[in-house]
Amino acid sequence: MKKILFDTTFLLPLFGIEITISPTFREELRNVWKEGVEGADISISNISLLETLYLLNREFRVKRTTSGLDRYKMVIPTITNAQHIRIIDSIPHPSIISKANEIRFAGHPDYLDCLILGTSALGMDIIVSRDTARLEILEEHALFPKIEMLKWPEFISRFNVVI
Repeated sequence: MKKILFDTTFLLPLFGIEITISPTFREELRNVWKEGVEGADISISNISLLETLYLLNREFRVKRTTSGLDRYKMVIPTITNAQHIRIIDSIPHPSIISKANEIRFAGHPDYLDCLILGTSALGMDIIVSRDTARLEILEEHALFPKIEMLKWPEFISRFNVVI
């Protein structure tokens, strides 16, 4: 069983924030969240939930509508009750903070992203992200020599996710 960490990107569509990666992305993601993936133990950092709340609150500030924050309240049980998704509390782990600091000192500008990536220090095999700059920093500085970094299409192909 491969331990996989999903970046925030793969939470956002659940909350109505559209992300376009491929024509079939929405259906693929829905299947992953609904059924899980054979051979994969999927985790997310609680920091990704915080980032999602931040984006939904920004929608409130701009549009003055509570719909985004209301969506969070409605959708969050789907995530917290999913048997095949693990939520990791990233803040209290010294190893996560240490790895997040390494990533920050290597040049990543967003500390919340550093915390999410630092969560992989808890024994992840794979990080799935669409942020190529983020992955380049990790590879350039050899911060995760034993962790494979995949973009969504590679993940879908490797784990045979179908729509």
